Amino acid sequence: MAIVCLHLSAVLYVLLFAVGAYLMWLIPNISENDPYAWYLALILMPLGLFMAIVIEWVVRGLRRQQFRAWLAGMGIFIVFVSPLLFPLGLLGLWGLLARGSRQAFGVGR
Repeated sequence: MAIVCLHLSAVLYVLLFAVGAYLMWLIPNISENDPYAWYLALILMPLGLFMAIVIEWVVRGLRRQQFRAWLAGMGIFIVFVSPLLFPLGLLGLWGLLARGSRQAFGVGR
């Protein structure tokens, strides 16, 4: 369940990258009315791509049952427990804190 939620969030971050690229394409039309559109696009593109790569790295580590990936996944899902990504964060935490998942990663008894 946690891996599915991470894949979904990676897709959302790739969409964020696409929005940044779309804004870059529209910049000549937008820049006259909104001078900050260029800066927004410069932030969205690398952020979206970087986060998608990091999340896929965490998924790879979870499949290999690496403890550091489990910790990174916990951190990601704790950040996701915000109003926007609340369902993904909640389902991901539930998946990582399930008894079988904790036993696989050697957390707890």
